[in-house]
Amino acid sequence: MSPGRRQRAGTGVAIIVVLATLLVRPVGATPLSDKQAEASRIAQRLDTLGDRISVLDERYNQARLREDAAREALAATTERLETSDAQLTEARERLERVAVATYVHGGSASLISVLLHGDNVSDLDRRRRYVRTALDDRRQAIADVENAQRELEAAQGDLESQQRVAHLAAADAESNRAKAETAIASQRHTLAKVQGEMSSLVKAEQERRAAEEERIAQARLAASATTTTTTTAVKAATGSPSTTTSTTAKSLLGPGATTTTTTGSTTQPAPLTSPPPSSRASAAVEEAKRQLGKPYVFGGSGPDNFDCSGLVAWAWRAAGVTLPHSAGSQYRDYPKVPLTALQPGDIVVFGSDLHHDGIYVGNGQMIHAPQTGDVVKYASIYRQDLYGASRPAS
Repeated sequence: MSPGRRQRAGTGVAIIVVLATLLVRPVGATPLSDKQAEASRIAQRLDTLGDRISVLDERYNQARLREDAAREALAATTERLETSDAQLTEARERLERVAVATYVHGGSASLISVLLHGDNVSDLDRRRRYVRTALDDRRQAIADVENAQRELEAAQGDLESQQRVAHLAAADAESNRAKAETAIASQRHTLAKVQGEMSSLVKAEQERRAAEEERIAQARLAASATTTTTTTAVKAATGSPSTTTSTTAKSLLGPGATTTTTTGSTTQPAPLTSPPPSSRASAAVEEAKRQLGKPYVFGGSGPDNFDCSGLVAWAWRAAGVTLPHSAGSQYRDYPKVPLTALQPGDIVVFGSDLHHDGIYVGNGQMIHAPQTGDVVKYASIYRQDLYGASRPAS
């Protein structure tokens, strides 16, 4: 082959190699892997938005509770104000009556007259006592007026303070609702883009994430329970009174519970004791089951839609127990339960800020209202943000 022909052939091979390099995708970068990566990003975005909405929902519910409390306090203050007005009017009328009675029947002129013209000592003493009593009554009436006025001023101050609190609570609630609506719109936009094959990939990724979270949470809980059992046995065998608390174990077993290790002579509280099972829990669980399939709605309290704490409050109301519409309050206001001693009907809460909850139904499952675009459904309680549990009634 001539040098020129070899040169042209070499150039042709080089061009083919360059084109092949441009056209062939890098190893591992297949259309399926691209879609799976996108599905993972979407699933992560949905999880993030869902958590954000749940947090805002809880803040909104807390703001509504503060507003309701301020409204009740305002009504009570108004009632006290009305009572104070009545007391003030009564004191003034009493003062007028005493003043008239003193002027007509007593007073210094009458006393002087008695002192000068009284016909016997007993009459004089009686008149002196009457005048003293009348004057004392008048002073007491004046004191009553002054006290009523002070109470009125205090009531007015309380009223103004409660009005300010109510206004701030309402503004906070509206602000949280606006933020949540923005996040909800973003989440719906993301969901709208997920169609066809991508939809199944996103669902598969969400299920994978949930399974991984459940595996990790169950392992942590098992390890915590094992640590508690082992160290308690060691303490019993050695006679050691010592305990320290493992943060991880405490968050999984329930606040107040402890895992123990030897630390000399320092003694910490004993593990949390479960309150007795609730006789009303079965009614709450059955009511929660009747709500399955109803949509999650921000701030929803039933009967057609729910947020997480709205569902829990609705279910327990059917059992005759009134709960606040707030996951945090539903946890804080009632006896705590170690997660190793859960009973159906217990409230399981999630997040260190207590922004989500559900009703435990047994076998590691709960019924909850998850997030926008979803419905009331069963789910595993074993999430990495599993925090604790409470028991509303026994």
